[in-house]
Amino acid sequence: MLNILYIELFKLKSSKMLWLIVLGAFFPGLISWWGAFYTMSKGHPMPVADVLSNISYMMSLVLAPLLFYLFTAYIVAREYQEKTINHLFTYPAPRWMFYLGKLLTMLVVITATFALSYVAMVVMALVYNGQEVTVELVLQYLLLQVWMIPVHFALIPLAFAVSFVSRSYVAAIILAIVPMLLTSTLLSSSSPYNVLFPWVAPYFVFKTVLDNELVNLVAMSLTLLVTFLIPFLFTWFYLEKADVHSGS
Repeated sequence: MLNILYIELFKLKSSKMLWLIVLGAFFPGLISWWGAFYTMSKGHPMPVADVLSNISYMMSLVLAPLLFYLFTAYIVAREYQEKTINHLFTYPAPRWMFYLGKLLTMLVVITATFALSYVAMVVMALVYNGQEVTVELVLQYLLLQVWMIPVHFALIPLAFAVSFVSRSYVAAIILAIVPMLLTSTLLSSSSPYNVLFPWVAPYFVFKTVLDNELVNLVAMSLTLLVTFLIPFLFTWFYLEKADVHSGS
C-alpha cells in the first residue's frame, strides 16, 4: 500500500496541480489580510481573531470543497486521458489497493493544505498585530484546522465516485459548486436539520470550536460517516466490475 501511495504522490511531483495546495493555503489569507490592513489604514483596525475567523470561513466553506474536488477529479481523469487506467487495472495488485492509494493521496493533499494554511495564518497574524496573538488563540485555530481534515476527507469518496463514472473534471466541479450554493441557502434558514447536510459540517465545526455553540455532533458525525461509506463502497465495487478496456 505504501508503494502505491508513493507512486501516486510521485506522479504529482511534476504536476502544476500541486500549486492548488499553495493557492488553497494562501489565497484566503491574502484576501483577508489585505482587507484587515485596509481597514487599519482607515483608522478602524480589525481584531486578529476576526481576521483569522474570516480566513477559516473562506477556506473551509468556500474554497476547500472546490479545491479538493477539482484535485480528486484530476488524479482520476488523468488516468483515462493518459490511457494509463488499463495498466492500473492489470497491475498485479487488487484494484481496491489502487483506489485506496488515491484516497490516501487526497488525505495527504488535504492535510498539507490545512497545515500550510495554518502556518500562513499564524505568520500573517504575527505580522499584522503580534500583540493580540495569544497561545490560546493559536491553539484554538490549530484545533480547528485539525478538525477540518477528517471532515473534508469524508466528502472525498463522493467526488471519486462521480469522477470515475464521468471520467472528467466537469462533474466533480458541479458537485462542488451546487452543494456550496445549497449550503449558503440552508444556513440562512437556521433549520435544526441542517446538520444532516454533509457539506454544512465545516460550518458546524467552525461554530463549535470558535464560538462554543452546542451542535449535534453525533448527527453530524453519522451524516459524514454515511456520506463517506456509501460512495466509497460504490466506487470499490464499480472498479472491481469495470471493463479493463474502459481507458481505451
